[in-house]
Amino acid sequence: DGRPAHLLAERGWLLVATRSPELVGRGLVNLDEALTLETRALTTEDNMRFARPLLDDLGCRDVVIVTDRYHAARARLVARRAGLRATASCPRLTGAPWWRVLRAWTREAVALVWYWLRGAGR
Repeated sequence: DGRPAHLLAERGWLLVATRSPELVGRGLVNLDEALTLETRALTTEDNMRFARPLLDDLGCRDVVIVTDRYHAARARLVARRAGLRATASCPRLTGAPWWRVLRAWTREAVALVWYWLRGAGR
């Protein structure tokens, strides 16, 4: 029916989004049944490593990663290397100063190359 079967949040990011009255009111999220909070991860690689057993317990291999547009490529890379079929959903980046956006894209470009070269997520 297009609704998520389960939500896995990392460090509370998705938890905040799913508390939206709009999502709950439209029946997209039942927090009591659909939310697992993964709290140990400090990096994207950690997040996929710690999330994998939780997703295995749910019988889930298809995931949608909700993240910033500049971070999506690295998140998908690590998720796919962890054996997940990953796509990304990215909100529009609005209101940030241009220099902050440039800094984020530059940092992610370097991090993506670093993750790719060292085989992060394997």
